[in-house]
Amino acid sequence: MEWINKESSHYIFHYKKSSLANKDIDKIIELQESCYKYICNILRVKTNIKINYFLCSTPGEVGEIYGDNEPANGFARMPDI
Repeated sequence: MEWINKESSHYIFHYKKSSLANKDIDKIIELQESCYKYICNILRVKTNIKINYFLCSTPGEVGEIYGDNEPANGFARMPDI
């Protein structure tokens, strides 16, 4: 199944049509943008890149995206994933 992409000011969200994220993507975007602004304000940082944010349904899906195919709850990869 292919990923759907939806961009916001600071993110590119990747999710699947059959996922729970698809149902609530606008709420997710609103919350993440609010958190992003708060964190950047507190840390006094600014960036000009968008963060690729994958909303996975299973730990196995996370492992596939990471590339080691080991189930995981999440990961971060510099500079933008």
